[in-house]
Amino acid sequence: MNHIELEFNSFNDCLAWKAEIENRTKSKFVSYGSKHINTHGVKCYYFRCHRSHTGNFVSDSKGLRYLKILGSNKINAYCPAALKVTQHTDGKCVVSYQNVHIGHQNDIGHLFLTAGERKIIASKIAAKIPLDNILDEIRNSISDAGLERVHLLTKKDLHNIEKSFNLSSNSVKHENDGVSVDIWVREMQNSENPYILFYKTQGSSCIQHPFLKENDFVLIIMTEAQGEILKKFSSDCVCIDGTHGVNGYYFELITLLTIDDLRQGFPCAFLISNRCDQPVLSIFFHVLKKKLDHYNYKFLCLIWQNLFNAWKSEMSLPQKRLFCAWHIDRVWRKNFKKISGAEKQANTYKIIRSLLEERDIHTFQTLTETAIKLFKEDPDTIEFSNYFETYYLHNTSSWVASVIDFTVASIHTCT
Repeated sequence: MNHIELEFNSFNDCLAWKAEIENRTKSKFVSYGSKHINTHGVKCYYFRCHRSHTGNFVSDSKGLRYLKILGSNKINAYCPAALKVTQHTDGKCVVSYQNVHIGHQNDIGHLFLTAGERKIIASKIAAKIPLDNILDEIRNSISDAGLERVHLLTKKDLHNIEKSFNLSSNSVKHENDGVSVDIWVREMQNSENPYILFYKTQGSSCIQHPFLKENDFVLIIMTEAQGEILKKFSSDCVCIDGTHGVNGYYFELITLLTIDDLRQGFPCAFLISNRCDQPVLSIFFHVLKKKLDHYNYKFLCLIWQNLFNAWKSEMSLPQKRLFCAWHIDRVWRKNFKKISGAEKQANTYKIIRSLLEERDIHTFQTLTETAIKLFKEDPDTIEFSNYFETYYLHNTSSWVASVIDFTVASIHTCT
């Protein structure tokens, strides 16, 4: 049944039904046009699906920000789902409900927070509760009842609520994120203890490094305290790792860490950029080298080849290059698609994981020879065997526990 007519005793009852329908169908109906009152005093309200749009979406933005990861709420097409509410003079309401949505799926990712949810969150922001704590509390509230829009809350949502309720803190300098970051960086550069080692904003050129494009963003940060920790402990081990795709701008974060006196990973420098190829990474290491008294390192823990190449171009070669056990494990799992059958994938994983954790060099050599022979004899695992031999058997000193001078656990803590 596509068309439904319902009657309610009051407009508030009608709105309560509308909210329940929206929650149950993961949809949203928004008001459009003005309220119409006829000569008899009958009021008409019109609502349509919030994803309906009769024109083509064209961004008005002149900045360099990417569009939303989920895309626009508008579908560049007409969705027939709609509500017409007729309120009579006695207060009773008649709802004409077209319930079929066309041209899109109803999903919580494209919904808005309700007014009540926004008020509750605004009260927490006003109480100076840290934004991370608010996010943790909301995400921990997920129950068996299912996922709701509020559980997808992001810091961007919190900043929008903060702004709309006039609760903005000093951390947000401007409604445009690029301008806000630029203001913050300028303030840090003019402070008594500047810790911005390099900054290139989008929309500008860089004479010092002409290979950087106008659209490139590069920000390198290291505080004075971080620099002292790096000088003190980096002669033992330096670890470098990155995170990807964790924000709406597709910027990457590269973190340089060292192991402190408690054998815990301590972050010492950060690179934030829209690109993390070898030239940009070389800038990172070059500006760090100028801040250090020495740059000779026993161990360098990283797995990306472009990171290692950039390091070699700017720093001295380490005594040993190490691979993080967590990264090794993740890469191996990704390559299990080379193996036919889930059971054989599981058995192969058990074997190579035991190689990774073996601490006796002679036992490791025996296990490796047996494993490679077993893999090559099975046509379902021979492709993975070739991959394993090509990329890992020639550099066992970088990842096997038996030939590393400190524990794999310590390396994992660093990264």
